[in-house]
Amino acid sequence: MKLMFVGQENVGKSTFINAFKLYNQNVKKTKIKSKLTTEGSTEGISIQTLDYHTDNGAKVNLSIWDFGGQEIQASTHAFFLTERSIYIIVWKISAEHENSRVPYWLETIRFHAPNSPILLLATHRCAQEEEAEVDPPAPPSGPPGPLQAHLPLARRGAWV
Repeated sequence: MKLMFVGQENVGKSTFINAFKLYNQNVKKTKIKSKLTTEGSTEGISIQTLDYHTDNGAKVNLSIWDFGGQEIQASTHAFFLTERSIYIIVWKISAEHENSRVPYWLETIRFHAPNSPILLLATHRCAQEEEAEVDPPAPPSGPPGPLQAHLPLARRGAWV
Protein backbone atom coordinates (compact mmCIF):
# COMPACT_ATOMS: atom_id res chain seq x y z
CA MET A 1 0.00 0.00 0.00
CA LYS A 2 1.41 3.38 -1.01
CA LEU A 3 1.00 6.38 1.33
CA MET A 4 1.77 9.71 -0.35
CA PHE A 5 2.42 12.66 1.99
CA VAL A 6 2.13 16.00 0.18
CA GLY A 7 1.78 19.62 1.27
CA GLN A 8 3.57 22.91 1.68
CA GLU A 9 7.10 22.93 3.13
CA ASN A 10 7.57 23.00 6.92
CA VAL A 11 4.05 21.80 7.76
CA GLY A 12 5.22 18.62 9.51
CA LYS A 13 5.08 15.84 6.89
CA SER A 14 8.48 14.36 7.81
CA THR A 15 7.88 14.89 11.53
CA PHE A 16 4.59 13.00 11.35
CA ILE A 17 6.19 10.19 9.34
CA ASN A 18 9.06 9.93 11.85
CA ALA A 19 6.59 9.69 14.75
CA PHE A 20 4.66 6.99 12.86
CA LYS A 21 7.90 5.07 12.24
CA LEU A 22 8.91 5.28 15.90
CA TYR A 23 5.51 3.95 16.85
CA ASN A 24 5.97 0.98 14.51
CA GLN A 25 9.78 0.51 14.76
CA ASN A 26 10.48 -1.78 11.76
CA VAL A 27 11.25 0.59 8.89
CA LYS A 28 13.50 0.12 5.88
CA LYS A 29 14.62 3.38 4.33
CA THR A 30 15.36 3.85 0.64
CA LYS A 31 15.78 7.41 -0.49
CA ILE A 32 15.27 8.57 -4.04
CA LYS A 33 17.05 11.83 -4.70
CA SER A 34 16.22 13.17 -1.28
CA LYS A 35 18.06 15.04 1.40
CA LEU A 36 17.27 17.42 4.20
CA THR A 37 18.08 21.07 3.61
CA THR A 38 19.84 23.10 6.26
CA GLU A 39 16.39 24.23 7.38
CA GLY A 40 15.35 20.59 7.88
CA SER A 41 13.02 20.39 4.87
CA THR A 42 12.97 17.39 2.56
CA GLU A 43 14.25 18.04 -0.95
CA GLY A 44 12.89 15.75 -3.63
CA ILE A 45 11.09 12.63 -2.45
CA SER A 46 12.00 10.32 0.42
CA ILE A 47 10.63 6.78 0.06
CA GLN A 48 10.57 4.38 2.99
CA THR A 49 9.02 0.98 3.53
CA LEU A 50 7.32 -0.15 6.69
CA ASP A 51 5.94 -3.54 7.67
CA TYR A 52 2.83 -2.57 9.61
CA HIS A 53 1.04 -5.16 11.74
CA THR A 54 -2.69 -4.70 12.26
CA ASP A 55 -4.47 -5.46 15.52
CA ASN A 56 -5.54 -8.87 14.18
CA GLY A 57 -1.93 -9.76 13.27
CA ALA A 58 -2.11 -9.20 9.52
CA LYS A 59 1.00 -7.71 7.96
CA VAL A 60 0.64 -4.75 5.58
CA ASN A 61 3.61 -3.53 3.55
CA LEU A 62 3.54 0.26 3.42
CA SER A 63 5.52 2.36 0.99
CA ILE A 64 5.71 5.85 2.49
CA TRP A 65 6.45 8.69 0.07
CA ASP A 66 7.46 12.01 1.65
CA PHE A 67 7.30 14.78 -0.96
CA GLY A 68 9.42 17.88 -0.34
CA GLY A 69 7.08 20.85 -0.10
CA GLN A 70 9.08 23.57 -1.81
CA GLU A 71 6.98 25.24 -4.49
CA ILE A 72 9.71 24.81 -7.11
CA GLN A 73 9.39 20.99 -6.80
CA ALA A 74 5.60 20.81 -7.13
CA SER A 75 5.55 20.49 -10.91
CA THR A 76 7.92 17.50 -10.90
CA HIS A 77 6.03 15.78 -8.07
CA ALA A 78 3.03 15.45 -10.37
CA PHE A 79 4.92 12.79 -12.36
CA PHE A 80 4.84 10.50 -9.30
CA LEU A 81 1.14 10.86 -8.44
CA THR A 82 -0.54 7.58 -9.36
CA GLU A 83 -3.72 5.63 -8.77
CA ARG A 84 -3.76 2.91 -6.13
CA SER A 85 -2.31 5.25 -3.52
CA ILE A 86 -3.64 6.90 -0.39
CA TYR A 87 -2.91 10.62 -0.36
CA ILE A 88 -2.38 12.55 2.85
CA ILE A 89 -2.40 16.32 2.36
CA VAL A 90 -0.64 17.82 5.37
CA TRP A 91 -1.41 21.43 6.24
CA LYS A 92 -0.47 23.70 9.10
CA ILE A 93 -3.66 24.58 10.92
CA SER A 94 -2.27 27.94 12.07
CA ALA A 95 -1.48 29.05 8.48
CA GLU A 96 -3.83 31.17 6.43
CA HIS A 97 -5.91 28.97 4.12
CA GLU A 98 -4.57 30.69 1.00
CA ASN A 99 -1.02 29.79 2.09
CA SER A 100 -1.82 26.12 2.74
CA ARG A 101 -1.93 25.06 -0.95
CA VAL A 102 -4.55 22.45 -0.01
CA PRO A 103 -6.79 23.39 -2.98
CA TYR A 104 -3.78 23.03 -5.31
CA TRP A 105 -3.02 19.53 -4.01
CA LEU A 106 -6.68 18.48 -4.14
CA GLU A 107 -6.93 19.54 -7.78
CA THR A 108 -3.58 17.96 -8.71
CA ILE A 109 -4.37 14.62 -7.05
CA ARG A 110 -7.88 14.52 -8.50
CA PHE A 111 -6.42 15.12 -11.97
CA HIS A 112 -3.69 12.44 -11.77
CA ALA A 113 -5.41 9.91 -9.48
CA PRO A 114 -9.15 10.68 -9.46
CA ASN A 115 -10.20 7.48 -7.69
CA SER A 116 -7.62 7.55 -4.90
CA PRO A 117 -8.69 8.38 -1.34
CA ILE A 118 -7.47 11.69 0.08
CA LEU A 119 -7.01 12.50 3.76
CA LEU A 120 -6.40 15.97 5.19
CA LEU A 121 -4.01 15.98 8.13
CA ALA A 122 -3.87 19.23 10.13
CA THR A 123 -0.72 19.87 12.15
CA HIS A 124 0.35 22.40 14.78
CA ARG A 125 -3.01 22.43 16.54
CA CYS A 126 -1.19 22.44 19.88
CA ALA A 127 0.25 25.80 18.88
CA GLN A 128 -3.24 27.31 18.75
CA GLU A 129 -3.76 29.64 21.70
CA GLU A 130 -7.42 28.81 22.10
CA GLU A 131 -9.52 25.80 21.32
CA ALA A 132 -11.68 26.55 18.33
CA GLU A 133 -13.50 24.65 15.66
CA VAL A 134 -11.38 24.70 12.53
CA ASP A 135 -12.72 24.00 9.08
CA PRO A 136 -10.37 22.53 6.48
CA PRO A 137 -9.76 24.65 3.39
CA ALA A 138 -12.63 24.44 0.92
CA PRO A 139 -12.15 21.84 -1.82
CA PRO A 140 -12.09 23.10 -5.39
CA SER A 141 -15.25 22.95 -7.43
CA GLY A 142 -15.78 19.99 -9.67
CA PRO A 143 -16.77 16.38 -9.26
CA PRO A 144 -16.53 15.21 -5.66
CA GLY A 145 -13.82 12.71 -4.89
CA PRO A 146 -13.10 10.59 -1.87
CA LEU A 147 -12.06 13.03 0.86
CA GLN A 148 -11.87 12.82 4.62
CA ALA A 149 -10.75 15.51 7.06
CA HIS A 150 -9.06 14.59 10.33
CA LEU A 151 -7.85 17.04 12.97
CA PRO A 152 -5.57 14.98 15.22
CA LEU A 153 -4.04 16.35 18.39
CA ALA A 154 -0.48 15.16 18.89
CA ARG A 155 2.23 16.56 21.10
CA ARG A 156 5.97 16.16 20.62
CA GLY A 157 6.98 12.73 21.85
CA ALA A 158 3.43 11.41 22.02
CA TRP A 159 1.46 9.36 19.54
CA VAL A 160 -2.27 9.95 19.40
